[in-house]
Amino acid sequence: WPPTPLSVLASALCAANLPHDVLFRKIGVAAERQKKWTGDEFIKLMSAASGLNQLRTMEKFLRSLQPEQVLQKIARERPLRDMPLLLNVLAFVNDHALIDELARKNKDQLRNQGLQVLMTILKQWPPGLRGDHNGSQALQAFKSAIVREAVVKAMVKPPARPDLKVLVEAAKADGRNSLQSINELAASPALLETVPANEVPFQELTDVFNSLLGPFATIGEEVPRLEAACASRCLKALTFFTQSGGSCEIRTVAPMGLAIHEGV
Repeated sequence: WPPTPLSVLASALCAANLPHDVLFRKIGVAAERQKKWTGDEFIKLMSAASGLNQLRTMEKFLRSLQPEQVLQKIARERPLRDMPLLLNVLAFVNDHALIDELARKNKDQLRNQGLQVLMTILKQWPPGLRGDHNGSQALQAFKSAIVREAVVKAMVKPPARPDLKVLVEAAKADGRNSLQSINELAASPALLETVPANEVPFQELTDVFNSLLGPFATIGEEVPRLEAACASRCLKALTFFTQSGGSCEIRTVAPMGLAIHEGV
């Protein structure tokens, strides 16, 4: 089979969540016979294999691409969004030199990327690949730069609530410099403005407080301005509700107060 049908078949197995070892091994054997791969075909095949934890079935195929520099050529030409997958593949075949090269090259492109791209890279970063993988200062510097650039952009336009947790945890793992940036993010007008200004149900406020304060509480960071904004909003909600003739039952109000307490 030529590359395109092989990559399509692998993608279909991944979409159906079918990690069929025997079939993936056959795909790997067939892929090894093909020497001309486009970047898109290769990425599609590797994405499927990686997604189903089947990279081991592609080892001979990947190593067959190295002598002719096919793997290296594809890796150098792919956009930044493919970096997590490429790091996973290159670490699998122990090509640390190319990992360092890509880290240095792509570090210079980070300022031109939107927050969504940066967050995607952080979320898809191979879990077993630390920033200092194999003593690589280049890879460590690259990941640190991603975190810092994402924080800077998040101060202008806040990330989605699930992404805030990812960013805060990445900063915690990165160390002191990024944690300082995270504290600045927590005090930024952009993030403070995500606290609802209009009257909303108590449960919705509770969810907002949990999503904003929870990530910082998890890593043990105090964020006084954000905590104060949430507490102020809580008091306004209670005042508005009681002045409107409502009755604040403990079961209704307690979760909202608990969300703030746990975030402090």
